[in-house]
Amino acid sequence: FPGLHRIHSSPPVYLIDAFLTDSECDAMMRCADPLLKQSLTDSGKSHVRTSKSTHLRKQLGPCPAMLARIQALTGKPVGHMEIPQVARYDEGQFYEAHFDASDEKSAASGVGLASGTRFFESGGNRIGTVLIYLNDVPSGGHTRFNRLGIEVAPRKGVALVFFPGFLDGRLDPAALHEALPAIDRKYVCQVWIKQRDLGLEAETEYVGMGHRLLDALYSSENGGSST
Repeated sequence: FPGLHRIHSSPPVYLIDAFLTDSECDAMMRCADPLLKQSLTDSGKSHVRTSKSTHLRKQLGPCPAMLARIQALTGKPVGHMEIPQVARYDEGQFYEAHFDASDEKSAASGVGLASGTRFFESGGNRIGTVLIYLNDVPSGGHTRFNRLGIEVAPRKGVALVFFPGFLDGRLDPAALHEALPAIDRKYVCQVWIKQRDLGLEAETEYVGMGHRLLDALYSSENGGSST
């Protein structure tokens, strides 16, 4: 894939330069900002995750172009991808060490596990994470892989790609990671890829009036409908 380079071999972790253009990053932040709310974990609001976040729509620009690139990168169809999520970290905000995937046999077997039967019923476990940095961050906010000894500094348009679970759905404990406390404001977009198709109900889960208004605004700015 253009711009792809590996920063860790086992398990594999990749960076992709210029995965999104500057204008796509700007549009993503502009669309997300009016919708941001306190970020949640599977148990609701938590002291381990202090950012604000929102879900966009797969059909809302610039998401379609981004998801098409993720499909080309991973070979997984868009139906296997969760709704894109944008998070904003202001000064001092963080996300403590956690796993993006879950352990179906024992939800209590690790720190920050995604859990719950609904998590597995909708597409199975998460097997891929594509985390895209939407702005340059001069200080703070690195992504740390706690068990791999590597940190990634946010750079605008760069995608971080790793694999929280194996293809058979087992959690990979080596994928433990955290968002270190922000000093300068940081925006990220994350797309999680699941084992199977999520089903049509997932497509409309986050469609609200705010999304419709932003869809109309984006369409008017770019000369046509994004759906």
